[in-house]
Amino acid sequence: MRAPTAGEPTARPGDAGGGAPVGGGAGTEPARPANVWVVRAYGWRYAEHFIANGYVGVGHLDVSAARDRDEIRRLWKQAHPDWSGPRIGAEVGQCHAFLFRIREGDYVITPVDRIWLRYGRVVGPCVSAAGDDGSPFRNRRAVDWAPASLSRWDLPKSLRKTLTRTLTVFAVPQREEFLTAIGQSVPGPDDRGEVETGSGKPDGDDGATEPRRQSPAGVKNAEPDYGDGVTSDRGVEEERDDPRAAIEHPFDPSKIKVRTEPA
Repeated sequence: MRAPTAGEPTARPGDAGGGAPVGGGAGTEPARPANVWVVRAYGWRYAEHFIANGYVGVGHLDVSAARDRDEIRRLWKQAHPDWSGPRIGAEVGQCHAFLFRIREGDYVITPVDRIWLRYGRVVGPCVSAAGDDGSPFRNRRAVDWAPASLSRWDLPKSLRKTLTRTLTVFAVPQREEFLTAIGQSVPGPDDRGEVETGSGKPDGDDGATEPRRQSPAGVKNAEPDYGDGVTSDRGVEEERDDPRAAIEHPFDPSKIKVRTEPA
């Protein structure tokens, strides 16, 4: 079973205000301002599958019926008893965030290549998928994708830097910058609610925090340990290899490049 498609988008982002869906799908206005998340498609290998079928997904193990973090952990340990604690923890963290922290009405961003980003609104709960339709992700949520892409190079530097994180699922704390970039209204000081940041130092299985390998003596900044590569898309977004990363310029929303996607 694959996640249901969310319908063909019919409205340009920004037409309906900050609480409305970006397209013509079945989303409802959230009870609190929408948060913003990145859900990667294994780098961008399955990004077109996400867009064409109206969903985002994680995990090669179906945990969609889990009731809490402990049950997710039990299922992963049962399926992979030989895996290390950090490897299990990374999978538990991303699945917990995907099932319970991302809410209907939140925005999701997925990169489709090194420049362009697609975004949309989550319009359904997590459902189970067989993973035999050309995409390996067993846990999926329906998304109403906007009919346009954003160029990452026109975004504010702080937001652009956040988008280089290599985790599969993580919160984007620059909510106001993102809403401005897509032409949505920004919540006022009294209406902003709690913003997901993915910060802090949880117990090692939070999908918003990169678990680190134990560094050998005298070696600093060991490469993050993300397990099997589905949890992390290591190195796919390195800005330092692009000369444009060193260029700082005032953020001008009117100059953001938007690429209209074919229907």
